[in-house]
Amino acid sequence: MITWLGGREPGIGRGRVAENDPRIQAGPVEFQGNGDSLKGYLSRPTGPGPHPAVLVIHENRGLLPHFSDVTRRLAVEGYAALAIDMLSREGGTGTFASTDAARDALRMIAATRSSATRTIWSHICRPRTLSAGSG
Repeated sequence: MITWLGGREPGIGRGRVAENDPRIQAGPVEFQGNGDSLKGYLSRPTGPGPHPAVLVIHENRGLLPHFSDVTRRLAVEGYAALAIDMLSREGGTGTFASTDAARDALRMIAATRSSATRTIWSHICRPRTLSAGSG
């Protein structure tokens, strides 16, 4: 069951949030995990933390611009939000010629490796990491 934060869907009806919105800090991030470079998109409020953290998992076509916007909408609501790119080890979603190619690549990733990637990201998402402004 999915429960929306605060009992409502964040940012619904409010439109997109720009990367340069003064209420947030947002942009691509890269972390090292198990010898791999893992890519994602982090947004957080500009105000002092700590802020509750949300890990955003993309659909089967990779880390598309919509998911970066989801993190920005969450940041406007007071959350530090990280969208992870499950295709990081393959060069990232942006390296594929199409969303169909990204989908096919995601299908080829072994479930154990995908689970390991999520575990690495969950360790990266320690509250002090996202809320303190490091990245």
